[in-house]
Amino acid sequence: MAVWMQQSFSIYPFDPPGNVAGLRTEVRAFLKAREAKLGVPNCWVVGDPEFSSALGAAGFLGMILPKAVGGHERHPLERYIVIEELLAAGAPSARTGLQTGKPRR
Repeated sequence: MAVWMQQSFSIYPFDPPGNVAGLRTEVRAFLKAREAKLGVPNCWVVGDPEFSSALGAAGFLGMILPKAVGGHERHPLERYIVIEELLAAGAPSARTGLQTGKPRR
C-alpha cells in the first residue's frame, strides 16, 4: 500500500536587488551587438577569448566577487540573470567562470 506524504513549503516574496529588468535589457543589448558570436551549440562548453574579454569589459564577469579582489559585489540573482541570458542566446560562455564562479585557465 502506497503512503503519500504531504509536504508543504512557503514562498516568501522579496524585492529583487537593483534594477533586474534594466540588467536584463543591458545584457540583451550587449548580445545584440555581438550577434555573430551567438547560436553556438553546447555554448556552455565552447570558449571564445574575445567574447570573454568583452564580457569582462562590460562588467559581466566577477559580478559577485568582493570589490577588494576586482569584483563588483552584485547580488547572486543578478549573476543568474546574466548566465540565463547568455545561455538562452547561445553565447560562448565556457572559460568565463560564469557557471562555476571560477575562470578556467
